[in-house]
Amino acid sequence: MQILALPKETLDKLDRVQRDFWWKKDDSKKKGGYIKAWNNMYRPKSQGGLGIKNPHKFNIALLTKLSSRVIIEKEQLWVKLLEAKYFDKGNPMEPTRNYELSWIWKSIQKGLNIIKGNYTWQVKNGNQVKIWEDHWIPNEDIVKQPTDIEEPLPQKVNELLNTNGEWNYDLVTSLFTPEIKEKILTIQPREEDSD
Repeated sequence: MQILALPKETLDKLDRVQRDFWWKKDDSKKKGGYIKAWNNMYRPKSQGGLGIKNPHKFNIALLTKLSSRVIIEKEQLWVKLLEAKYFDKGNPMEPTRNYELSWIWKSIQKGLNIIKGNYTWQVKNGNQVKIWEDHWIPNEDIVKQPTDIEEPLPQKVNELLNTNGEWNYDLVTSLFTPEIKEKILTIQPREEDSD
């Protein structure tokens, strides 16, 4: 479960084994009901449940942890091997090569998709952050490109900065709504971007 996305049928069977063990339903001839909804058993003890793990969610959680290690542990040999085969430029979040994907890499991609939907870039110099594709504004979804501007739009966050490394106020004002502009101006750009 830590490195492979198990098939749904296997996870369902694990769930059934847990349920049957808990309710002592080992004889198929006995008819018995479950006293409480099984979803309530998944809840943490602090919320009135038993803290039993949902195999489907637990598998995804472990894969997401593995995926975060791929992002953080860039110098590890196993990550370098994955990089050489599946993703360019040292960034597993970028689109990968699509030939002969292994079961392990497909599983890691499931975790990466969870991370992609929930991470925010910490903008420092803006060289790596894409304005219209990445999460980079705190508490804000991906910003949509304005369609009413005819001139070429900046694509990277560093293009919104002036030569002093500060926000180009006029450009930011012309491209974003007042609410988003205020959130952008609270970001303090510095050295190198990180996610």
